[in-house]
Amino acid sequence: MFAQTHSRGTRSDKLKGLFAEWLKSYPATHQGHFHKDGIVNEVRYRREATRILYVALEPNSRDGRYNKYLGKDLRYMWGVKGLGKSFDLNLARWTAVLLDGETKYSNPTAEGAKQLLRRVAIMNLKKLAGSGKANHEAISVQAWRDKDYIRRQVEIIQPTLVVTCSVTAYRLFWWIINDDPLKEFPKKSVWPHGQFRVLPANHPPIP
Repeated sequence: MFAQTHSRGTRSDKLKGLFAEWLKSYPATHQGHFHKDGIVNEVRYRREATRILYVALEPNSRDGRYNKYLGKDLRYMWGVKGLGKSFDLNLARWTAVLLDGETKYSNPTAEGAKQLLRRVAIMNLKKLAGSGKANHEAISVQAWRDKDYIRRQVEIIQPTLVVTCSVTAYRLFWWIINDDPLKEFPKKSVWPHGQFRVLPANHPPIP
């Protein structure tokens, strides 16, 4: 069961309240590393018959070329700034396939990727900044620490299709969404959970 959320306000309003609470759960020394994420553009997201939520592992804003974006709101980075990263471009390709039925391989520009990503939601299981090389132990520990917040974020976003972006993301999401780290994985490749279906996928830099 998900935690109860208030019915008033937009999804973005509810996420704002959730993140304020979530951020306070971390020491002050870590709060500047916290990245908000979720619905990139609520107006565009609400229009879609299929509401997609991509679930990834962690932000890449430490110990590398993206250090200057440490702690930035990722919804702005995906929908307004547009860095043209392989992560962004591949999620844009997937979005064109899933929402528009695109059958040909596309090579979107950074601007084109922004337009496509404004139609979806994207969230990391670990909110604190990571680097280009994922530390799966740290991701797993922090995601399980934040499991109640993660479930509340998913409830607010209200997706109809969740795409998990790596084997690790799939496993963590399964355990967290069921609040059971011992629960066996489903035998079906696509499985339902309440109001949404879950589709496992590769890590986005892999086309």
